[in-house]
Amino acid sequence: MNVDSKKLIKEIVIQWKFIFQLSFFLLVSSLVYVFFFYQHEYTSSSKVYLSDKSSNQLSLGGLSQFGLQMPFSQGSATGKLSIVSELVGSFSFLEKILNDDVRISENEFTSLYNYLNQDGPDSSHQLTVDLVNKLTTKISVTENYQSFIVKIKVTDENKYFAQSLNELIILKLNAILSEMNKQVAYEKLTFINQRISEVNKDLNEAEDALKDFKYKNKQINSSVTLQLESERLIRNLAFQTSIMSTLLGQREVAKIQNIDDAKSFNVLDSPNLPFYASSLRKLYVLILYSMISLMMPIFIITLRLFSKNFFIRLSNTLNSDISQN
Repeated sequence: MNVDSKKLIKEIVIQWKFIFQLSFFLLVSSLVYVFFFYQHEYTSSSKVYLSDKSSNQLSLGGLSQFGLQMPFSQGSATGKLSIVSELVGSFSFLEKILNDDVRISENEFTSLYNYLNQDGPDSSHQLTVDLVNKLTTKISVTENYQSFIVKIKVTDENKYFAQSLNELIILKLNAILSEMNKQVAYEKLTFINQRISEVNKDLNEAEDALKDFKYKNKQINSSVTLQLESERLIRNLAFQTSIMSTLLGQREVAKIQNIDDAKSFNVLDSPNLPFYASSLRKLYVLILYSMISLMMPIFIITLRLFSKNFFIRLSNTLNSDISQN
């Protein structure tokens, strides 16, 4: 099935008109595409990290409203770092921001939905799914678990849109994570208040039990059994008092967290307006397409020779087998 190099060169010389015509057609097509249809892509980058407050307070439980089933847990800061990529990649989060405005030029704004939907005013669910999928391809989130820094990249043909969408993502993430912090603090405060009510009842019972015991047993020094019972009641009262003190302190912390409106993010590097394209320059693309245009006809001729040689050998093999039989 091998092709003789001399035979190949001879075939290329014979087919020079075909090579010239096809190369010329492909080259012209490449020129038209590069100069009239090829669009540069721009990437806007930003760097953020969860604040210490957020790392200590943020729970994963509130993510269920975004379709992410995670247990209610106070988790480590490393675990919470992945919340950003999980949120940005979730359908619910991206669907929520479709109706927000983004900048598409220095002085022009439009909704994210209208920018992505340039085919018509259709508002079906399938279109929403398609727009969310399209939006997903433009966004990239990278976490650094050593420095706890999250890098967000948005790539698009419109540099103003890339920067604006990056800013919108940070804004919405801040709002969602802050709301989650408040929700966690509220749930914690509700639980603490319930426990305080229960412990207060146990504390009153412990106080009444010790009071009744001392009232009924004034001469406890003469009995070891009564002394042991008295110490047990005192220990129980001290234990209930300690629990109540801890709960009261935790309730004050939860109250502060519940009204705190601190940002969940600290922005290290704000979304930049990219001036240089992140995709290949037109000159490089044109050179690449030109090389492909020149090599394609030769590749086709070579493929033809290989195919012809293969079928000839196959035919000879079949004829030889038939003659032997």
